[in-house]
Amino acid sequence: MQSLLGGISRAGARGRRRARAATPVVGLVLMLGIVVTGASIAYVAGMDAKASVQDASQVDSAETSLQAAGATFSSLAHDGGDATGTVEFGASTGDVDVEADGQLRVRLNGRAACTAETDLGTVVTEGDSGVEVAYQAGGVFRQSQSGTTIVQSPRLDYRTESMNGRPIRTVSFPVTNVSGNVQGTGAVVATATASTDGFQDDLCLTDSAPEDFDYVREITITIEGSDYYEAWHRYFEQEFGAVATYTVDDATRTASVTAPLGAGVRPDQFDLERFEIYAGIFATASNGELLLQTQHASIDSYDATGGPWGGSEPTYADDGTVFTRGDVAVLANGATISGNVYAEGAANLSESCGSGGEYCVDGDVYVNNSTPTGPGTALLPGDESERAERISGTWGNGTGLPSIPAMDATIDDTVDGASTWNTNDDTSTVSGEQIQYAAGSATLDSGVYYLTDLTVPAGHTLELDTTDGDVVLVLEGDVTLENDATVTVRGDGRVNAYIGEDADEGDQLSVGEGVTVQAVEGGDRTYRSGAFVLACKAGCSATFADAPSSNPTTFTGVLYGPGDESDDGTVSLGKRVDVWGALVAGTVTFQQQAEFHFDESLRNSVADDDGDGVPDPETAGGLTYVDPPVENGYVVTVTKHDVNVTRDAPKSVGLAADVSRLVTHAGGDALVTAELATQPSLAAAVEN
Repeated sequence: MQSLLGGISRAGARGRRRARAATPVVGLVLMLGIVVTGASIAYVAGMDAKASVQDASQVDSAETSLQAAGATFSSLAHDGGDATGTVEFGASTGDVDVEADGQLRVRLNGRAACTAETDLGTVVTEGDSGVEVAYQAGGVFRQSQSGTTIVQSPRLDYRTESMNGRPIRTVSFPVTNVSGNVQGTGAVVATATASTDGFQDDLCLTDSAPEDFDYVREITITIEGSDYYEAWHRYFEQEFGAVATYTVDDATRTASVTAPLGAGVRPDQFDLERFEIYAGIFATASNGELLLQTQHASIDSYDATGGPWGGSEPTYADDGTVFTRGDVAVLANGATISGNVYAEGAANLSESCGSGGEYCVDGDVYVNNSTPTGPGTALLPGDESERAERISGTWGNGTGLPSIPAMDATIDDTVDGASTWNTNDDTSTVSGEQIQYAAGSATLDSGVYYLTDLTVPAGHTLELDTTDGDVVLVLEGDVTLENDATVTVRGDGRVNAYIGEDADEGDQLSVGEGVTVQAVEGGDRTYRSGAFVLACKAGCSATFADAPSSNPTTFTGVLYGPGDESDDGTVSLGKRVDVWGALVAGTVTFQQQAEFHFDESLRNSVADDDGDGVPDPETAGGLTYVDPPVENGYVVTVTKHDVNVTRDAPKSVGLAADVSRLVTHAGGDALVTAELATQPSLAAAVEN
């Protein structure tokens, strides 16, 4: 046992010595492994760092090259067609190519017919790391796995300036579309080419455009199908701010912005373009009539510029001239027209109206008929002596009346525009496109209001305050003034109301009994009829209900609904209705004691009593539209440039010239100037 134990002990001792002898060898091996591994790691890390530096340098080089290329493209576009330059893309830039990367679309006033589009020809470089740097529409973008960033902003400029104390929003956006083939690196030749894409026509800013408009009120810019749409979206938000609206569609890679332009919505932008007031009443329908067939119906005149009259009615005169394409009849006892009568049909003056020493017509009478006297004449009575009892002046044949353009197109355009651009949100008086009355009254200050219709309930009062400017009421429907309603125009401005309802839908103006429509300045009623103007479509109708003697209807204003011979809507003045102003409609009829007083200050044209068919102009101002002083309302400049890049020698491409469009509007009348520019451009300056 001892021998065995001793053997084991010696064997263990030898093993321990061998283990101690192996330790230095293992340590050496481990040390060598650590050194080799560390060296390898250091080598790899060094290689990665070198590659990273090289990649960053390549990206920086690409960004610098494309910014320089963009400057060259802009310079060439400014110089115009056939201008050439050289752009250098060094080997460190990475591979360079020109790609089609979506489209740019510009739209004005939200109209599809006023939209211009162009391809987004884009210069793209891609380095070894997969990072892309691209020049597109004036901007330089960098795209990597982490997203897209803007290296250089596009040259879009949206700003707000002040003019005559009003903010004016403008936009300028020069766009360069690059085409060609430059795969690889090295020097390329860039050539500006003439643009023939008709941006002006597409944006409705030329005479040959499919549509036109008086004011550019908003612009929509869309980038569609671009790899860099996210960066464009961020750029739009930065440039246009909170006043604009934005959309982004990842599925179609689209970013869009819609922003307001100009000086905003103002009443003078919706002014009625032109009135043609020849007479107090103009019945424009050939089958229509002017009928005074009940007792004491009368027509006379006054001049509102002579007022106010200190609480009294105006001083009346005998210039209540009337026109009718059809017939005129004065039939009842006491019915009188104090003024001249021009009829293209017949004039029938009964014995009743000429009794008691009174005249049916206290003025001249002209008809359009070749038979001066006798049974076949259009002027009755046919006997000269009987005519002398009923006409205070002269009479004759061959009168010709002028044509007056209908307002339909103007009204439709106004309704269409005001449905989008109005000042409804500026007042609590309008809600849901209706006037809201509180305690039986409502007040609207200067502005443009779009309403489904205008209704003043029975016994209610609507005040239209023009002290700080005109009031424009744009109606989808009609006007209803219920019994005992009051409409007051305060101040020295005007209320223009556009009635959008079609003439075949019933009465466009309904006036109940005891209604008051008046113009007031200070504390006095002025009888200034031009303060309240209702424009309606050809053939429109109006009914003024009969009123009791204790509560007559008094209406100061103008109803203007001219049309051609077939537009025969009727304006009916009921019993005890007094109207101060002017009426232009198909047919006009008077009931008992209805009185019409022509405001002579409205007249801006005179009759053609010699029958040559050409009305003689008069210099009186009346309601004829006069352009206000031209002001630089807003400027829209969208400039499209085409640049071709190639490795070939430059080629002559001829003179590039595109029409630079300057459209100046004041009110509804346009002053248009077109001139050739040295670069393809589009500029529209529209006066507000």
